[in-house]
Amino acid sequence: MGIHRTLSNSESIAAGTLAFLISAVANLLIPVLYTIAIEVPATRLRVKSIVLAHAVSSILDMGVVHILQKEQLTSQKWNWGLKSYLFWAGINFIIITYIHFYLRKYLETKCFS
Repeated sequence: MGIHRTLSNSESIAAGTLAFLISAVANLLIPVLYTIAIEVPATRLRVKSIVLAHAVSSILDMGVVHILQKEQLTSQKWNWGLKSYLFWAGINFIIITYIHFYLRKYLETKCFS
């Protein structure tokens, strides 16, 4: 959808719908991430791990939303437009793949040993 320079009305609606779905899925997964952050560390490190995870998440969110995404979408800067979603889809794929294999290895060593 972001490949064309001029978007039709249906392409604009589809892009807005996909942006909404991506945001909704990300917001629905936040409780899962906090559950993992709570269950993984030892009892003494649990509070520190939660605070560290929340601080890193907030810093990255501010950096991404307020700096990088504005640079990508602004016509005077990078002018990527809807193509910026391809960049974020690639980043999400890499992170989800890493988390999948990391949690799989973690569960195999902790639960089945």
